[in-house]
Amino acid sequence: MRIVTRSVSPSEYDFNETLEKVLQWIQTALVASSRSLPSYDPDEIKCSTPSIQSVLQANPRLTLIISIIIFFGPWILLIPLFIIQGAFFIVLTIIGFGVSGIVGGSPAALYQSVCYGGYTPAASVFACLQSTGASYNGFTVSNVVLVFIRVLAGLVAVYMILSMI
Repeated sequence: MRIVTRSVSPSEYDFNETLEKVLQWIQTALVASSRSLPSYDPDEIKCSTPSIQSVLQANPRLTLIISIIIFFGPWILLIPLFIIQGAFFIVLTIIGFGVSGIVGGSPAALYQSVCYGGYTPAASVFACLQSTGASYNGFTVSNVVLVFIRVLAGLVAVYMILSMI
């Protein structure tokens, strides 16, 4: 198969014709792919797989434990890292690198005035520490999918606790 492209002026371009060709191609691709898929009966699948609610009710404690592990799992594995990160933030705050910038009268302010005279070179260690102190947030979440999974697991855990009461 060879693809040839060329520039087309707006007067030569027919959007409806192009859309029709694209839709025909999609339809042809779907028909061809549906022939290669095995056929199945939806009622047969419903009968062979137990409902989620029956599994949850049959094993409430196991479901609760798994949900709690999924919810807290990343935090449990990262506890040492959080402790080191928290200690680093405390040290930064004590030295004078606060969330709103350099704290007046702190060792960081003294160092900046004596060594730099008000000018802080970009990409210096002092600038990096200042940036870290100003932008640190221990509760920042980086992955939306993992947050969704953990919230869902937390909701299942709450549901299981309430159903056991």
